[in-house]
Amino acid sequence: MLKIGYLGIRGSNSYAAAKQYFFETGKLIGVSHFLELFQALKTGVVNRIIIPVENSLAGSVVENYDLIRKYHFQVVGEYYLQFENHLLGVPECGLNKVNNLKKIKQVFSHPQALAQCSQFFKKHHWVEQLGFTDTAAAARFVAKKGDMGLAAIGNREAALIYNLEIVKKNIADDNQRNYTRFFILSKPMAVPKNANRCSLFFTLKHRPGSLCEVLTIFAKYQLNLLKIESRPIHGRPFKYFFFTDFEWGKQPLNKIKSIIQLCQKKTLILKILGFYQGGRL
Repeated sequence: MLKIGYLGIRGSNSYAAAKQYFFETGKLIGVSHFLELFQALKTGVVNRIIIPVENSLAGSVVENYDLIRKYHFQVVGEYYLQFENHLLGVPECGLNKVNNLKKIKQVFSHPQALAQCSQFFKKHHWVEQLGFTDTAAAARFVAKKGDMGLAAIGNREAALIYNLEIVKKNIADDNQRNYTRFFILSKPMAVPKNANRCSLFFTLKHRPGSLCEVLTIFAKYQLNLLKIESRPIHGRPFKYFFFTDFEWGKQPLNKIKSIIQLCQKKTLILKILGFYQGGRL
């Protein structure tokens, strides 16, 4: 049986993503921090980990991109989860008591979830935002406290698990299009036959046109660039890695690999993170 590591506890968004992606075919193991996930995969405590890498509202989870580069695990899958960012409170704060929203003084959640609800906090300026390890842990904390002045941001499953009520539904800035992209990572394994996407990172010579030379190869061979993002190289001020995702159509994998080799000749370092089947929104 697969052992799958995820961030948080039952009811967290990562828990929901793992549950949906693996269809309950493996054992789900929650941890408190992203670094613990990578260490658990390295030591064999788990066979796969599922990590958030990008949100449609708040942007990239940069910590995880840095950990991916450091640990050199293989990206073997991708999943998009539509987030439910509900404001959760103790049962006395039910939807039929509108004035109770004004009584909430502190809201707890993962920093990414808080960032996705910036307009809510701008409107309710008296509410203090407090970061937590994950959304479900924040919900559990609020439930244990039983204080009407406290609330959490989480999903419907967390509300059910920890006996909280939804004080206000869908408080994210754009609740209809709030998706988070997850990577599934493993130690090196065979490339899936249905792979149609690739993630990689590279560094370049510090001269005019070096990035353009790489992107020209993508364009020439009709590779669809999905993402490119720079991250600083630690210990080398103002030097950067470029993380890139792309997809292709009917070209065979060997052809894609040969195109990547052409790109490699234009870079200082190029590392393939994985070939995988792209997720669907």
